Amino acid sequence: MVKQLGVDHVLFGGPKIPWKEQEFREIMARPEANGLKVIFIPASVVADVARSSKLTELHDVWTKAKFATGKYKASNLYPNPNDINLKKVFEEWRDAELAKLGMEPPLSKDGE
Repeated sequence: MVKQLGVDHVLFGGPKIPWKEQEFREIMARPEANGLKVIFIPASVVADVARSSKLTELHDVWTKAKFATGKYKASNLYPNPNDINLKKVFEEWRDAELAKLGMEPPLSKDGE
């Protein structure tokens, strides 16, 4: 049924620690029998994965909006704004969006 909705991957946290390979195989058996791929994210990295996902989403939203104005070419925006002022506009917007979510902005490349 899930596959009919266009879902190709399912995400699981995995069995209780300490886990055994057989436990993973049992969890994976049913979804894989229905044509789905199973992805496990260890609990120790869930927060990092979620944060990275949100940062990517915000970058995509901002970039799509800027591109839609017709003022910019893809090369001006991807993979990051190539103009220092445009990059600052993005970072300020991103940080404001993160603040709305109660998230801290990422550290700058120089660690400040």
